[in-house]
Amino acid sequence: SIEEMNGVADQFGGRIVGIEPGAGIMTRTEQAIDEYDLNYDLVASSSAGMAAELGSSINNEKWVVVTGWSPHWKFGRYDLKFLDDPKGTYGGAEDIVTLARQGLATDDPEAYGILERFEWTGEDIATVMTDIAGGMPEEEAAQKWVDANRDRVDVWLGNE
Repeated sequence: SIEEMNGVADQFGGRIVGIEPGAGIMTRTEQAIDEYDLNYDLVASSSAGMAAELGSSINNEKWVVVTGWSPHWKFGRYDLKFLDDPKGTYGGAEDIVTLARQGLATDDPEAYGILERFEWTGEDIATVMTDIAGGMPEEEAAQKWVDANRDRVDVWLGNE
């Protein structure tokens, strides 16, 4: 848990590797450092820099703590976990929702029906993101996911 981080600060080098300054996850991490009285410095980087340091640390079997959110491809590539946050600094669970413009149901009922039936999880998104991050072209990664989940896509398209 976050509460236990001070006990292993030396192994982590007293650092939390973050992303771009001003990002929401960075603000929440600064709050967590204060609320949990952590003996860590938050190191601003970039999303790519954080991911590179994460990969390098894992490959070299070094301890690392990074800012993280889901969905993100890093969860598909590495065996990662979120630390428990008993004080709720990072907030609760969030939802992935589909939005459509007002009037779409009338203007294009077929498209609206697809969007109304459309549902996928953070894990689904992370699967596609992991393939793209690994160098697969976006359209190919999307098609790979569709092929592996044809039954769900057929429901979305009304082809049950």
